[in-house]
Order: sequence, then C-alpha cells, then structure tokens
Amino acid sequence: MAASASTATAAHPASTSSLVQVTAAARLPGGARVIGAVSAGTQVSAAVAMRLPNQSGVTAFIDETTNPRSSQYHRYLSKGQFTNRFGPTKAAVAAVEHQLSVDGLRVTSVSSNRLLVSFSGPASKVNAAFHTSLNRVRLANGTIGRATSSTVRLPSSIASKVQAVVGLDQLVHESDGPVRPTKAQEHGKTPAAAPAATNGGPVACSDALTQQLSGALTDQQLATSYGLDPLYNAGDLGAGQTIDIYELEPFLTSDVAVFDKCYFGADHTGQITSTLVDGGAGTGPGSGESALDIDNVSALAPAAKIHVFTGPNMNGEFGELDTWNAIAMADDARQVSSSWGLCETAEQEGAPGTLQVENEIFQQTAAQGQTVYASAGDDGSDDCAGHASTAVATNLSLDDPASQPYVTSVGGTTVTDATEPPSETV
Repeated sequence: MAASASTATAAHPASTSSLVQVTAAARLPGGARVIGAVSAGTQVSAAVAMRLPNQSGVTAFIDETTNPRSSQYHRYLSKGQFTNRFGPTKAAVAAVEHQLSVDGLRVTSVSSNRLLVSFSGPASKVNAAFHTSLNRVRLANGTIGRATSSTVRLPSSIASKVQAVVGLDQLVHESDGPVRPTKAQEHGKTPAAAPAATNGGPVACSDALTQQLSGALTDQQLATSYGLDPLYNAGDLGAGQTIDIYELEPFLTSDVAVFDKCYFGADHTGQITSTLVDGGAGTGPGSGESALDIDNVSALAPAAKIHVFTGPNMNGEFGELDTWNAIAMADDARQVSSSWGLCETAEQEGAPGTLQVENEIFQQTAAQGQTVYASAGDDGSDDCAGHASTAVATNLSLDDPASQPYVTSVGGTTVTDATEPPSETV
C-alpha cells in the first residue's frame, strides 16, 4: 500500500545539514487538491538542469553582439561554440550523473549542450534522491497531475552546479490560440488552384476569398498590408533562409499542401522538415494550430525552408523545455517562431525552475544570433486571468516564453483595414 501524503517524508534521512535547496515546491493551481502519494514503484522521468557556470560572461557577450558600437556586433557564436565557451563543464555533469547513479536512478540522456541530464526511476528512489515526496493531484478539470510536497534539495557537493530539477511537477501545460476550421477542412474540399503570382507572392484562391467574406484575412492581404509586396517585386521570397517553428501538437503535411496549392498553385511541402522531440506530440491533424503556423510562414516567405520541431505537451513543461533546447542545439535558423505559451505566474507556481532553465536556453539562442518570436497570449494585457490565483489575475500579465528577456514578445492585433500600413487595434 502506498504511503499517505502526510507520512511519505518519514523515510527521509533525519540529518539534512549538507543539503541545499535547488527548486521550490510547486503551488497547486486553483481547484486542485492532493489525493494521495505517488506509489513507490511508479516510474518517474525528469531532468536535472545544469547551471551555466559563467552567467555574467554570457550576458556580457550577448550585450556586445547586440551593441552597434561594439567590435563584436553581430559576431555570433557558430554551432557548438556556446557549449565549449559557456556550457556546463563535463566534470560538473559527471558529478551529477554519479549522484543520480548512487541514488539508484538511471541517466537516460545528456543533451549535447550539457544543459539537461535526463533520468528515470521509481518514485521511491526519486523521493529519496531529491528529499521530497511526489503526490498525486486532481486538477480542476478532473485530470490527474503530480506535485512535489516540499522543496527539492541536493547534496551541497553538486547543488551549486544545478539550476533546477524539472519534470517532477506535472500541474500545467502550454496552450495555443483557438483555431476555427476552414470550410475546406470541414468538408474535405480541395481549393481551386490559384493563378501564379506575378511577383511570386501569395495569391488567394476562391476558397480563401470565401473565408475573407466571413471576416477572415487572406495571407495575400496580410502580405500587402505589412509591406511585403516590394520585397516580392525585388525577387526576395526568403530563399536561403530557414525558419524554425516550435510546436506542441502534430500536423498533416497534406493540410499544408492544400493551403500551398490554394495560394501558389503548387505544393511547397518539400521545403518542410520535421524533428520529433521526445517522440513528438502524437499523430493526426491536431487542432489546426500547427498547420496554421506553418501555412503563414509558407505563404509570406514562400522560398524559405521550414523546420518544425514538435514535442509533447506534457504537464510539467518537461517536453516543452526539451523542444526549446533542441532548437537551440540545432542552431540552423536565424528566425524561430512560436504561438504557444503559458501564463508566466502559472508556470512559475506549477513548474518551479522552468523559467530559469528557459532563460539559459534563450541565452544560447541569443548568443548564436537566433531571434525567437513568441505569442504574448490571447487575452490582451491580462493573460493570466483564469490561469493563476485570484491575487494575480488582475495584474498586467502575459505568457511565457514571451516574457523572457531574450525572446521577442509578439502581441496580437485585430486588423480593421488591411491596407498599407494596416489599421489595427490591440
């Protein structure tokens, strides 16, 4: 029989003088309640996130590369250099691996930038290794999550090398904007081929124009309203560029092909490559969010290559961190786009340590010259309303990772007049 939540800590050693806190205890979201301890034999997977040993050096380097008056302006690090120059040392990682092994946990992988040391093992071993207890939590929507009962602590011999332990708490997950299916999606209708654009830009087919009549904007209108036509006329369609797209749900290449045939009369999906992180996010069409993200990039930069990184949207932000880290390690695109996010306060409370680990990942992308664009959220200046506690719901708030200092936050607008420049409201 599993120990109750109130007695699960009894097996911990009485002497904790050599232990140091590395991650705060999770705070349960509204409507959630503990329903018991995670059974001792339950397999748990999580990761120890390493601390960058020279944090001031990283920020100084980024400042220099973004200062037009500096001799280091735009002299970014090439692939692999960040790890060698600023990453955790091999000795630090080895010390953490050794401690995990001593604690009876199995190291399953170490990321190539040495930032994430993933492990797995039974809950009883995890509880003892991190000097906390894992509890089962019933969330407000009825699903079952997981939370640490107290702060996560590690021996002082390795604690200073660790930024956080992530993945133990499973209380939150990222969300996207609502996507309404088009008539073509609803009825399986293939849009009529569009006439070839004289300048190579997108030209809306009849089905897209039908959607325009219902209040939607076509990508042709978007391109015109944001001044892209002169680029197309000059022959700049994004050739030679790669754009990374961060996704937490699957998509169908066939859906993107239908879109491309509508706007260009041709299929551009040969320019799309995909990387499944941690096995990906499943199969099928998804909600349409991923396809919409890819469609817009394909339409506005039709000659650019698109690299989609798809990871699992797991409670606890573990899959999300792995996906962002995969983008940083790949370092194959100067532009990275994401429409996914989570109320910053909800993430801070429900997945402690995640924000700090993300900051390290985005420092790597910044040092490599990668610009990350992320949606600020779908609820204006109060995106935490309905996500976090009442105490913070009325404050100005936005989504993470748009709140990160090394990410460009992109706010949503409603375009009221799709001319150049467009008339729009926040």
